[in-house]
Amino acid sequence: MGIAEYLDAKKAGKIDYAGREHAVHKAWIALGDSVADANGNPDYSKLEDKTTKKAAVDNLYSMLFDKAMQVFESTATDPDKKEEIAFFAFGFKKEDVDKYFNTAKDIGYGEFFGYLQSQNTNFNFFARAMPTVEKPKNKLSEDDTDDVIAHTGVVDKVDKSKMEVADLAALLDQFEEHEVISQTFLKDKKYYKEP
Repeated sequence: MGIAEYLDAKKAGKIDYAGREHAVHKAWIALGDSVADANGNPDYSKLEDKTTKKAAVDNLYSMLFDKAMQVFESTATDPDKKEEIAFFAFGFKKEDVDKYFNTAKDIGYGEFFGYLQSQNTNFNFFARAMPTVEKPKNKLSEDDTDDVIAHTGVVDKVDKSKMEVADLAALLDQFEEHEVISQTFLKDKKYYKEP
């Protein structure tokens, strides 16, 4: 456990999120290809046909199934279990995709992605928070307090007895992003020691 493991897990989480985002993008491109006109451009008006729309949505979501199975290293074959795994990987269900196509005035990737983020789905929680926040914290423990304090250069500025693992993670994140821990960052923290 320690700083290097935390930072490695944080980096892996960002890569994991980028991979999930990329999978959604690839699935969107495949959907566009499935309704392409003679020039290869997406003709989303074809989605007004229920059979075409069902096939396109099924194809899009099946690509997400594949990525979800990879993310969770699953070999599930039951369709309901696969859909549950895809939900945990992406935070939205096939019904959410179908609903988008039933309600969208303008169809496009930006609109689709925005729709997923704005609706009552767990897209942001599952796709962003889980891999980048919770998993890396598991790499830290209270035993890492002295190392984190020294690494971030706040030895005389904090009361380590008041620090929790979440505080250590926040310090490391701040330090990695800004290469310094500012007085502004520390001043409202419960573990801050006045100079």
